[in-house]
Amino acid sequence: MNRKTAERDQRKKIILGGALKSYSEKGIDKMTMDDIAVHSDFGKATIYYYFPSKEDIVCSLLEMGWRNLWESVEESVIENVSPKAKFVNILKQMSDIVFHERLLYEFLFTAPRNIKIPDDKASWKDFQKRTYATLQSIVDDGMKSGEFPSIEPNLFMKAVGGIFHGIVFMGEQKRLEEEDIEKLISNFISPS
Repeated sequence: MNRKTAERDQRKKIILGGALKSYSEKGIDKMTMDDIAVHSDFGKATIYYYFPSKEDIVCSLLEMGWRNLWESVEESVIENVSPKAKFVNILKQMSDIVFHERLLYEFLFTAPRNIKIPDDKASWKDFQKRTYATLQSIVDDGMKSGEFPSIEPNLFMKAVGGIFHGIVFMGEQKRLEEEDIEKLISNFISPS
């Protein structure tokens, strides 16, 4: 990567960080390009140069959050361990990311309900679908091997989503450990 490209990427990261600061103060509805410029310490023209609209900033934040989750699990996905161990390891990695980037994931869970994004701009949905499909395939492997009971997939994925909502919105002040994750999902993955 050349110096110019690295500088552009850094400016984009600063702008996205400014958008998160603006969001934390005003919420998504009242977040403006002016506020983002102030929080980014750039002029408004710079903000518009990199992101033509608030919608583009929202989409970039959503993609960044989902991409981070999806990319974080690669090593665990290819690890040669039981489905339960793999699943717990993946949830642990993802919960660590959510814990350390709480504001980003609060935004990630809140934004889609508060702003309408056209499907052709919803690039994050690909990473979201891939993440869910990966988790579901591990659960399917666990059911085939008898390590997990038969589980209704939609209910199970809602329970997993609930874990992450809890980390972000219920004020959990400590990182989840593997034992915590196992307790949280034991009703769903432990054979009867």
